[in-house]
Amino acid sequence: MNSRYYKAGYIFIVILLLAFAVFEVKAATMEELQAQIEQCQTIKDTAHTMADCARILGYEEDHIIIQTAKARWMEAYTAELNLSQKIADMENIWTGPKLTRSKGVNWGPSGKETYYNLPMQGVINIMRRMGYNEFDYPYWVREDGCKMLGPYILAAGNLHHWPRGTIVESSLGWVIIADTGNLEWSQLDLAVSW
Repeated sequence: MNSRYYKAGYIFIVILLLAFAVFEVKAATMEELQAQIEQCQTIKDTAHTMADCARILGYEEDHIIIQTAKARWMEAYTAELNLSQKIADMENIWTGPKLTRSKGVNWGPSGKETYYNLPMQGVINIMRRMGYNEFDYPYWVREDGCKMLGPYILAAGNLHHWPRGTIVESSLGWVIIADTGNLEWSQLDLAVSW
């Protein structure tokens, strides 16, 4: 490739790098949180474009430009998850009793709640096939032991009442129906590591 194209490409990548804002999670209102989530999405898109441009120019995956883009994408993604959790916490107005390991059964905002601890790979595979990709909806375990798909707690429910992908409020936060079992009509069975 012509060195002029390399220089032009390098300049373009540097401009993209400069377009990154230093992101800090700091908001009090729902509108501010939503605006910061949009900023995170812009940073992720810019990072993706930056890495793609570097690859087109022939840079290897271990080049500092691509590594920087990946790091920025991950920072923005982590911030986006934190912001989504803050929104979920703000929206979760349930002030009643919460499901715990020792309680076993709880009556939450949507009805009866129980919990289970099984391997989740099969459930995750189903959700991936439904379009919940690993970048926007990674599988992780929250500090309190809830098994998560992006910002949502994984839960089993009666699929005749709540189809897969339905978002439902629980005593521990918002859940996504991803599994099923022999459950009552409005029962939620939350996936946990307890």
